[in-house]
Amino acid sequence: MNADAYGLDRKVKITMAILFLPVTN
Repeated sequence: MNADAYGLDRKVKITMAILFLPVTN
């Protein structure tokens, strides 16, 4: 996996965490 794909995947995970953590808590 190249660096761009890794960075994008990481951004998506962080964004999802920010969006969904307030919902689950």
